[in-house]
Amino acid sequence: MKATIISTVFISIFILIGFWLFFDTEYADEIISINGNLDNYRIIPEDTGGVEFPDLNIYELGE
Repeated sequence: MKATIISTVFISIFILIGFWLFFDTEYADEIISINGNLDNYRIIPEDTGGVEFPDLNIYELGE
């Protein structure tokens, strides 16, 4: 019984220390703007006219 209580306490302390070390609790109220040059790298693909597929003459579209 004592071993489970002691292990639970140590595990909970370990988890609390982990949260304290690895998670940022200070939040900024300002907007962060990241400038980039993505406008120079826009690629517009050439229009190929759609998907090409062979005409297998298996459909009767009405005669």
